[in-house]
Amino acid sequence: MMRTNAAAGRCALRWRRSGALMTAELLLTLPILMILLAGMMGVSQLLLARQALAAASHEGARVGAAGGDAGTVQLAVQRTLAASGPLVQAKVNVQFVQVDGGPNGPIQLVVVTTSAPVGLALLGSPSSPVSALANQNVAATSIMRVN
Repeated sequence: MMRTNAAAGRCALRWRRSGALMTAELLLTLPILMILLAGMMGVSQLLLARQALAAASHEGARVGAAGGDAGTVQLAVQRTLAASGPLVQAKVNVQFVQVDGGPNGPIQLVVVTTSAPVGLALLGSPSSPVSALANQNVAATSIMRVN
């Protein structure tokens, strides 16, 4: 009888030790996992901003290629960016460029570049790994032939 109780006590002690060990492991790995999660969120925000700027510059180039002037192109870009929230303050650069088209004559192109600063304040600390992504200037350029 004594032997069974002693074995049960050792088994219970083993469970208590492994529970404490799991708690310690969790406390050591949780901050690392949180930093990785915050980094992934920061990169996804940059990619989302880049995609919104690319879509806006493409829309602006499409309007310019259809015969719009620089003001119309900028308005089309601002309307496209209005849905993306904080990117409304993006800078828009519109250029109409004429290049040599060879025997077919000159070709007129519209070049639309949109850029916006994207600030990330996920971890607040300047020494955090995500701070390298803070205040990045994201840009996108689209070029189309004017008809």
